[in-house]
Amino acid sequence: MAMTPARKMTRPEGRPNMGIREISDGQHDWLAAEMESWSALGLLTEDQVDRILELYGTPEQRADRRGGRAVSVITSLAALLVGLGVLLLVAFNWQALSTAMKLGLIVLATAASHAGGWFLRFRLGRRTASDVLFFLGCLFYGGAIWQTAQAFNITVASNAGFWWWAVGSLPFAVASQSLPLHALVVAILAVYTGLSTLGWIMGGWWGTSRRLVDPAYSVPLLALPGLIWAYRRKSAGGVGLYVMLLSWWVLVQPTAWGLDDAPIFWVGSVGALLLLIAECHPPRSALAIPHRYFGVLLTGGVLLLLSFYDFNEHAMNRVPSTAVIVETAVAAAAAVGMVVLAAELERRRAGLASARVGNAFLDERRRVPLGLVLMMALMGFWNAMVGTPLAPTVAANVAMLGLALWLILVGLREDRGRPFTAGVLYFLTWAVCRYIDLFGDLGGMLGAALMFFLCGGALFGVARFWQGRNRKEVAHV
Repeated sequence: MAMTPARKMTRPEGRPNMGIREISDGQHDWLAAEMESWSALGLLTEDQVDRILELYGTPEQRADRRGGRAVSVITSLAALLVGLGVLLLVAFNWQALSTAMKLGLIVLATAASHAGGWFLRFRLGRRTASDVLFFLGCLFYGGAIWQTAQAFNITVASNAGFWWWAVGSLPFAVASQSLPLHALVVAILAVYTGLSTLGWIMGGWWGTSRRLVDPAYSVPLLALPGLIWAYRRKSAGGVGLYVMLLSWWVLVQPTAWGLDDAPIFWVGSVGALLLLIAECHPPRSALAIPHRYFGVLLTGGVLLLLSFYDFNEHAMNRVPSTAVIVETAVAAAAAVGMVVLAAELERRRAGLASARVGNAFLDERRRVPLGLVLMMALMGFWNAMVGTPLAPTVAANVAMLGLALWLILVGLREDRGRPFTAGVLYFLTWAVCRYIDLFGDLGGMLGAALMFFLCGGALFGVARFWQGRNRKEVAHV
């Protein structure tokens, strides 16, 4: 039976529409070609082939989805530029307007944008156009905060204005389920977090300010609805936005409390915790990717710096012992809590009577993230109590190799190219850095050759190890 990947499909009368599942054109072509072989073998009938392909839509429908995403991004950028243009135009003539006209313009522009967006979305079903109006309305609302304060000579602290802007925009982001609007809320909350936690509380950006403890407690609460929305929609992009925001909020907490102005070990611990969160998700979950991505960036960057002996010797100051104790206790408690929660979720999915907490800690997927949390804590204590650079340097190099190997194994285990490639590149980065650090003045070209021979042998050993492991698994099955 001849069949092409772009086969026309019609839904027979009375067949229920189960919704279209999103796959790429390449995946659809592979599926169609495979089913052609299955049909030739008599495993599937023509009607079954049509019913399966119907679940994934026609080429036109896939093209419409791609075009819809592109149009949404482009129109959101256009809305941003138009909104900024309108705000600048009004600001240019602001002094010539009366107070009543100023308030009228502010209220009218904001209300009209949101009302138009609501009508287009829930009455006419025009999602893209409604997202543009919602985006414009939130921009107008943000400008209205400062313009209203200026009209009545009210002082609005730089951080307070951003807080009210985020609070007013969040309901529209959740209701419209627009990813660009969620990105706007995340950007506003990120600016508010920086202005609050880094101490710019009074006097604005250019004035003098007094350092106060303002950890911006409301940021996690404001981020929670968006994070829940992203998980319910299974949107990896939405999860990534709020993971980035919450990571930024967590990273600046030691600085906000005056514990540590350069918390390098805390940054590494937060990255390790993000890796642990990723491994607390179900295997091969796409929602774990944002946590793993930011975790690798943070932990890998910190380890890269700590792997240089000169950095540990000259750039690292003695970390206050109080800060180390607090940061270590928080990271350890968070790690234990995450693993216990993961064990409970796994118990519910498996329908077991009790959670296997011990097995959750010993799970091979979580060994490296837990080890990185422990190593960051020990390195912080060593730097605070002893201060000699050799031990942290050796530990950081070992951890870099462990992280590279772990990423390679994650890519092989989950059949993902990106973590595998990241692990190989991180391993090669370590090799180049060690050549510069150790063999540049001593070994020269022979030292480089030795280093690269050793690295090539290590990668070959990883390949052989994985091949032997797969054979054992197949034999066991």
